[in-house]
Amino acid sequence: MSFASTALDRIPEIVVSALVIYAAVVVMVRVSGKRTLAQCNAFDFVVTIALGSTLAATITSPSVGVADGAVALAALIGLQFVVAWASRRWAAVHRTVQAAPTALLVDGALRHEAMAHHRLRADDVAAALRSQGLARFDDARAVILETDGTMSVIPATAPHGRGRSTLDEIDGYPASASTP
Repeated sequence: MSFASTALDRIPEIVVSALVIYAAVVVMVRVSGKRTLAQCNAFDFVVTIALGSTLAATITSPSVGVADGAVALAALIGLQFVVAWASRRWAAVHRTVQAAPTALLVDGALRHEAMAHHRLRADDVAAALRSQGLARFDDARAVILETDGTMSVIPATAPHGRGRSTLDEIDGYPASASTP
């Protein structure tokens, strides 16, 4: 038996495996909720990579059965659900699996130590400002590196107002901590 005939013989098995496991993933992701599809923190990223690897092995490896792959996928999605639930319930778990947002710029001043810690340059912060239509660093009250790696820009013109601020618990904010 040649390699070509062996590969051709497996095509129907691979197609059926792909269809079954694809349907299983769609059902599991829908059941597990929107958090599974949310922008990734470090834990979500690891689960996503593991899901992809398990999915690929289930579809293409003759030694991994569809039922085995579905159980492994369910276990990974279940683990992600449990960690998300525990993270919401206990602050220590939350701090372990999700990084805190960090101020990269406060009142127009770059926080060079924070930028170095996150391996970012002034050019990266400038790009975030430009994407929000701001031309100068002074045009921003803050640029925050969020837990998912995106940068949020608070324009200097944003009203301060009363009550709780979205900047209250940001590492490096308020301005007293903004010295580069």
